[in-house]
Amino acid sequence: MGNQTTVWTSLEIAKFIVSLATPVIAGIIALMVSNFGLHLERQKVINQELIKKRIVIYDEVGPKLNDIYCAFMFVGQWKNIKLNDVLQRKREADKIIYVYRPLVSENLFNVYNSFVNLAFEHYTGYGEDAKLKFDQKRVKEEWGNNWQSEWDKLISNGPPASRADIKTYYADLIKAFANDIGAEPLALLRYTI
Repeated sequence: MGNQTTVWTSLEIAKFIVSLATPVIAGIIALMVSNFGLHLERQKVINQELIKKRIVIYDEVGPKLNDIYCAFMFVGQWKNIKLNDVLQRKREADKIIYVYRPLVSENLFNVYNSFVNLAFEHYTGYGEDAKLKFDQKRVKEEWGNNWQSEWDKLISNGPPASRADIKTYYADLIKAFANDIGAEPLALLRYTI
């Protein structure tokens, strides 16, 4: 056999490069898919933990907001909630919402503030508590002989929050909490009083 020289054509060179590149490209794609899967799994765990924490936040804030709602609507256990207790529930709810501000949605935070601003007058004077936006005549009638004169200073002199607005804003707030935890709000929120 003589001296054979192999001549590489451009086609043979291309086939050789493709045969080497195929496993490398397949490996890169497999690595990308694997990383994407890990990212999705990590995100799923984070979202699950976030929802759990939001449920804990609602468990802490929900009863306080319900007490505020009951006091303004004169329903449920409202007679067990003194007016200074309503302000205390607001302070406690504010603290929780503001501490966990990074964990609640922008929508929930805004709807919460809308409800609180509807029900309370803020910045009434240096060192002064927020004032309740009750209809003074109505609240005194509802409390009757159990009215305590020191409560007069807790009520805003400005326009009162209407019961219809309190009901609407509260329903919006409950829906915002439900959305934050991925739950559908129940039809019970549409009840009328």
